[in-house]
Amino acid sequence: MVDRPELHDGRILSVFEYSRDWSWWERHPSGDELAFLMEGEMELLLGNCSSRWSVPLTPGTGAIVPTNIWHSARVLSPSKVLFVTPTPAGTEHRQGRPQ
Repeated sequence: MVDRPELHDGRILSVFEYSRDWSWWERHPSGDELAFLMEGEMELLLGNCSSRWSVPLTPGTGAIVPTNIWHSARVLSPSKVLFVTPTPAGTEHRQGRPQ
């Protein structure tokens, strides 16, 4: 058996549906987050102080959002996303639509 200390605190599994772009950015200081697109089409937007990048998501694809990276989403068609978020989540938010 492999000991995975980063998983000792557990994870939150959640599913959200979106029909429009997020009006916020968020980040998770306690670990990486997995975003897996179940339905629809969206673009996951990621960034830090020095750069921004995006990951296109289609059904059956996902992305890892690294610890402390701000992320938002541009929704291209109504979408359903499964998130696996570290706990305690400690999610931080800031307002602002994707650009």
